[in-house]
Amino acid sequence: MDFLKLKLVEYGMAFVIAPLAVVAVQALKRYSVWVEAQKPWVKRGVVIVTVFAFTAIGHWAGVDFGITGDDLGSLATIDQTAIETVLGAAVAFGIHAAKKAAKK
Repeated sequence: MDFLKLKLVEYGMAFVIAPLAVVAVQALKRYSVWVEAQKPWVKRGVVIVTVFAFTAIGHWAGVDFGITGDDLGSLATIDQTAIETVLGAAVAFGIHAAKKAAKK
């Protein structure tokens, strides 16, 4: 019986979370349009503030990021996919910057 109650709560949460996710995505779309209209230094500042805000919210919510201040070895816990993603983003940024520089 407890299993059934747990499943009902899980499925019920989907009906709560899904509309909130839609609202959040729409807000992010409007937010990104506003950010793109700003100067480059404002964009960088917004990105930094956003990263710190999401990290603080995650920390407050109890999300385990897997990195502690004492444990420098925790960087070894980063999986191969995360490293590839970061490197791919860096390459894409470099290509984008090179294209912008070539247009000028």
